[in-house]
Amino acid sequence: MLRINKTQILSGTVYCILIWDLTIDKSQTNLEGHKVFISSLTRLNKTQIASGGDDKSIKIWDLKSW
Repeated sequence: MLRINKTQILSGTVYCILIWDLTIDKSQTNLEGHKVFISSLTRLNKTQIASGGDDKSIKIWDLKSW
């Protein structure tokens, strides 16, 4: 899991990243792009995160686009 602000966290699953809203305890959005289990998440800077899949692929995501 990766906290992106006071009310949102990210979690990796099979094929997608779930964006959770902690104020309502529900996932808000799914980011799809991996074809396998997402094994790592990290923040690159204020506006981007990176995710790594078990197939050794890396995706860069822009936080402004959600």
